[in-house]
Amino acid sequence: MVLKSLRYILGFIYLYAGVSKIFEPMLFKAVIENYFAIPNTLALILAILVPWIQILAALSLILNWYVLYSSGILFIMSVSFFGLMVVNYGQVLPFGCGCFGFKDEELVGVYHVARDSSIALLATIVFHHSYRKGREEKRKNHISIE
Repeated sequence: MVLKSLRYILGFIYLYAGVSKIFEPMLFKAVIENYFAIPNTLALILAILVPWIQILAALSLILNWYVLYSSGILFIMSVSFFGLMVVNYGQVLPFGCGCFGFKDEELVGVYHVARDSSIALLATIVFHHSYRKGREEKRKNHISIE
C-alpha cells in the first residue's frame, strides 16, 4: 500500500510538471537553452517532447501500466534534474528553473536541491521496487514453466 502511494505521488508530481510546461514550449525552450549550449532546433524538440514524456510516464505510473519502464524514465529524469540543480546552485535563472512552470528570475538554492533530491529519492524507490517486482515475477514464471 505504501509503495502504491509513493507511485501515485511520483506520478502526480510529474503529471503536474509536464502539464505546467506543455502550453509554453517557447518559454520552456528558453529555459533549456539557459541550461545547455545546444542548437535552437534541438532545444525546441526537447521543449516539445519532455513535457509529453513526463505526462505519459506519469499517467503510466498512475494507471499501473508498464510501471517498470515509466518508473525508469522518471528515475533518469529525476536524477538528471537533481544534477542540473546541483550544477546551477547559486545561479540566477532568468525564467526560474522550469521544473513546475515559469517564474521571474530565480536563484537556485537549497530549496531546489532539496526538492529535486527528494523527488530523485522517491523515483529511486519506485523504480527499485518495480524492478525487483519484475524480477520476482520472471523468476516465478520461469520456475512454473519447468
